[in-house]
Amino acid sequence: MKADSFQTKFLAQQIKNKIDHKNFYSSFNLGNSVFTSKLKSEESIDKKLSLSQPMSPSYLKAMKALQDRIRTLEGENGILNEQINISQNYCSTAHVKSKQRNKVEKLLSTMTKHDVFKNDKNDEKDEKIKELDKKLKQSEIENEDKIAYIHSDYKFQISQNESKIRELAEEINNIQQQLNLNLDTNESYKKKITQLNQQLQKEKQITINYQLQLDTFVKSSKQWNESMSKMNQDLKQYKEQIQELQQYLDWYTTQYPVDKFQHMEFDIKQLQTKNADLVNQLDQQKQQNSQLLSDIQLLKLQYERIESQKHKQIEQLNGKIFELQLLVQRQDSKDQYQQTSNKKQVKKISITQAPTSEQEQIKLTTDDDNSIVIIKKNNEDTQEYENISRQIIKLELMLEELDQKYDSIVKQAQIETDMRVKQTLRQELIQILAQIKDINQQINLLISQQKSLKTRI
Repeated sequence: MKADSFQTKFLAQQIKNKIDHKNFYSSFNLGNSVFTSKLKSEESIDKKLSLSQPMSPSYLKAMKALQDRIRTLEGENGILNEQINISQNYCSTAHVKSKQRNKVEKLLSTMTKHDVFKNDKNDEKDEKIKELDKKLKQSEIENEDKIAYIHSDYKFQISQNESKIRELAEEINNIQQQLNLNLDTNESYKKKITQLNQQLQKEKQITINYQLQLDTFVKSSKQWNESMSKMNQDLKQYKEQIQELQQYLDWYTTQYPVDKFQHMEFDIKQLQTKNADLVNQLDQQKQQNSQLLSDIQLLKLQYERIESQKHKQIEQLNGKIFELQLLVQRQDSKDQYQQTSNKKQVKKISITQAPTSEQEQIKLTTDDDNSIVIIKKNNEDTQEYENISRQIIKLELMLEELDQKYDSIVKQAQIETDMRVKQTLRQELIQILAQIKDINQQINLLISQQKSLKTRI
């Protein structure tokens, strides 16, 4: 089985090698002939359709398919005949090779026995050659058998194709007879033809649309080409500008050599170091200024605190003086009250002793009522004054507490060395001074109220 497979492959390779260019051209010509015959058949069918419109398109398609099948089978037969010719040529070449081999054997037989005995070692080679000759003979026999089998196979295929062609010709005749019989039932086919015409019109419209798209594409391609040309012009301009810049750079390097640049860089570095020193000095000055401002704020607050203390002391003295005045006024009011009460008693006695005129009695009653109202108002004002003085005393106690806190924080800030802690202490002092301001404002309001009450009393 391995030998057979090898022989079949060898024969197939030899057949491929033996194919000439003429065979290729003949197959090409055969394809052309098939194509021309197909065109002619299509033209004949179109003529039939034009002569007899009622023919159905399904039958026509079947006719065309059968004719195409016949043509393909004819082409296959032509190819098989060519392959048979190639195999015959191969057989003739194999026969020539066998003749050459016989000549070689005759030359070997003419050799003398003396030469054979001299070359004992060559005997073994001769035996190997004989074995190879036997194998060649066997292979030639097998090849001849294989070629005969291929011939018979090709002939069998040709006969089958011929029988198929005959069957197809009979089918064509039957279809033609059916066409002749079914000429009356073609109205439906006419409708189909009209539908096909409509489809053709649609296809034409589609082709017109594609043509329009193609035109738009051509226009866009033109625009693209124009834009590309503009880009190329811009590139040329950029190249020219680059050349100009290069020339300027060359001139600049000649005018300003590297030594000058190095010297300038050294000067710039020195200036940068000086600038850095000055910036550091400025930062230090800013810090000092900020500390001085904070100290000034503290001094201002201290001054305000001292002023508030002075004002508080003055107000305290004024309050004591006013309290003494109130005591005096109270004594005066008590004396007035006693005098009025004495007058009332005198009136009662006078009423009992001797009747007076009516006018005098009315005057006495009105004077008594006015004196009572004045006394009530004075009492209310004195109560308000006392309440305000109590509130002032509470606020003064709060001021004393804040003063004590302020003094303790100032002492702590003098002892402390950490700047962060000092800043926090300063903020606390600022808050305390703000509270002191608020309390002083409240005290001033209460004092103004006291002054207004003084005027009333």
